Amino acid sequence: MLYGTRSGLPASGFDLLLISNSYAMELLNLPFLLKESGLPVFSKERAALGAGPLVVMGGSNALAAQAVLGPDGDALVDALFFGEGERAVTRLVQALSQAGPDERRACLRSLMPSIEGLLVFDGFNQVDGAIKQIRKSVYRAYSTDTALMCTDYPLFDSEESSTARLQIAAGCPSFCTFCFEGWERKPYREVPYETLMESARRLKHDTGAETLEVIGFNFNTHQNIVQLISGLNKVFARVNLMSQRIDILADHPTLVRYEVASGKRSFTLGVEGISTRMRAYYHKELPETKIMQVLALLLKERIREIKFFYILSGEETEGDFAAFFRFLKALEILRKQTNTGVRLLFSFGLLVRMPFTPMRFAPLLLGQGHWKEVIESAKRAVEMAGYEFRLAQDFPEYCFSQVLVMTPYPIARILAEVSAKGFLYDQKLDSGAWEALRQSMERMGYLPADFVGEKNPEYPFAFGFLDSPESLAFQYQRYLDAKTAVETPSCMGDIGRTGTCSVCGACVLPDERKFLTQHAIASPGMAETTALESLINAKATVKPIFIRLSVPKELTASGPEYRSAWVMRSLFALVPGCETMLLSARDALLGSSVWKDRLVPWYGETVYALGLLPGTRDTFLTMLSSCAASSTLGITVVSADFIDSLAGIDIIIQPQTATSTSRLEQAAATLLSARSLQATLTRSSGVAKYVLSPKSKAKRELELVEVRPDDQDKTQGLLYIQASMKADISSLRTLKIGQTLFEAIARITLRAIL
Repeated sequence: MLYGTRSGLPASGFDLLLISNSYAMELLNLPFLLKESGLPVFSKERAALGAGPLVVMGGSNALAAQAVLGPDGDALVDALFFGEGERAVTRLVQALSQAGPDERRACLRSLMPSIEGLLVFDGFNQVDGAIKQIRKSVYRAYSTDTALMCTDYPLFDSEESSTARLQIAAGCPSFCTFCFEGWERKPYREVPYETLMESARRLKHDTGAETLEVIGFNFNTHQNIVQLISGLNKVFARVNLMSQRIDILADHPTLVRYEVASGKRSFTLGVEGISTRMRAYYHKELPETKIMQVLALLLKERIREIKFFYILSGEETEGDFAAFFRFLKALEILRKQTNTGVRLLFSFGLLVRMPFTPMRFAPLLLGQGHWKEVIESAKRAVEMAGYEFRLAQDFPEYCFSQVLVMTPYPIARILAEVSAKGFLYDQKLDSGAWEALRQSMERMGYLPADFVGEKNPEYPFAFGFLDSPESLAFQYQRYLDAKTAVETPSCMGDIGRTGTCSVCGACVLPDERKFLTQHAIASPGMAETTALESLINAKATVKPIFIRLSVPKELTASGPEYRSAWVMRSLFALVPGCETMLLSARDALLGSSVWKDRLVPWYGETVYALGLLPGTRDTFLTMLSSCAASSTLGITVVSADFIDSLAGIDIIIQPQTATSTSRLEQAAATLLSARSLQATLTRSSGVAKYVLSPKSKAKRELELVEVRPDDQDKTQGLLYIQASMKADISSLRTLKIGQTLFEAIARITLRAIL
């Protein structure tokens, strides 16, 4: 189940497995993946056998991954890493790579004192049955480490090959009571604008990406967000802006027009609470006036969609739902007055009480009856207002996740048993999995009243040994405030307002506190918005340059996105400095939608359309012309009507395995039959030639079909096809000759009209 995508080696052939746990439900699959990869499921079993790789797990869910813990200090993994892995994971891998096979487990144990956030499960980390205190790793040089932005990561062949991601900030300045990431990743730090722009250019050069996704818990909290959006749009063809805060849009209303000017047409708004009271419970600092202010701005713009995200806590009252329905009616009036074509989608999740947040003290609501009434009330309100309602997860999945993230008990063996019964998580939880987990936990006494009920600071929470900067007392006070709908303003300052430190404990350096309290987001002016809109429009309308080039055989099975990124990287290497001009490379011929599913896997000649930054066309052409002669790709600039002038393509079908000429003749006959083309077979000098009938020739699809011996190996054959631009040879993709699948690739040459 686990194997190297590049090496093909099974997991057992590696020395180290690094596992990133993004969310709790993935943990159900961990024992299954280990077992089905031939590895002992538990750390002590792997240590006793002295075989297999070390298994180290981190990721955004690490602080809620207590379900990997077993009794007696055992665990599903050999070590957990808590917090931010920047630089630390590099040190971990380097140290382990220098240790011999018999020394690696001891080496891993020896790294605990020097690598903050590392917890090793082998019995040596315990004193009198208790785990030593571990400090969560916080990378405090995030804003000053200019070499931190990693751009040399492996490039995989997938639909995401032409997309890169740039993280612009770490942590979150807000104190939303429900938000695990917001509390787990404090304090808030930003990467400076100059560093980000340098990293973006390097990222583009190293990956060949056309699209950039700007990553941050809330991208619009970055104080240089206006400069960033403009600057990044001059580097990448498309810049996607991900999650953002509504209150910042309300405080900086010109940001809405600016984001629309950047090409953003779909907005996601995390309202969370259905009423003012519930938003205060979540500490969103988001009065309804701000929500309506932002919606009024959005609905004036040419946008396609607004997605509203809400969280149901189970504590909602009739008054909360009445307030929600009034909001929906007000929204409908506003929509009818401004933008009737916009799609409004309402998505709801159920509140999972997460560890290390104020909600860890709240009671766990595991009874379906109560939740059913709350969910139906929300659904009824949304649908009565005429909008779409979605629920993020069903009730069993909610309960399973809630128990996994909050249990203080060593349930790893129970989790392994549930997994061994065939229950897994693949986009959704298998039916019956929650009931199996619940029954096992009840049998062990792991669902007592004090675990399910409301808790105080003395409760023995999971990972109680973990030293996290935000104090337990501070979180408990925030929970008490939430119950009484009391909100405290964020520490983060803004234009005209200096923030006030909340004394949560996350900021330990004076500069960290100063950065937060004196933080200020620059709003865009009309001139900046107009300039950005002009840039986006110019990028969309600039005429491309067309080049004829040859795709190498190594990319035969690659997807179109990976090929596009490869073309970009190849041109960057060929034409130094063109990263500031070349924005995109798209196959305009054989890799286009016109030819989709008409070929077998292929390599060879095609035509790419190059998108350029407006105003750089002549300079780029001059630079390309001076370098093209030295390229092995056969690059030539062609006219815009070159594709229309092509006479056809020449195809050489090359079997993947040794194939006789007789089998190739069968393939040729099958192809002709599939295309309803009649032909007469003639033989001369070892060449089998299919002469098409006049009626078949008139279809102007295939012009020549021959089976010839391979010049390199006369016992093997090659299928030669001379085709028009209407050709379809896809029947060769799934052809079976006898009991054997005919697997072949095609080398293609363009045939121009002289």
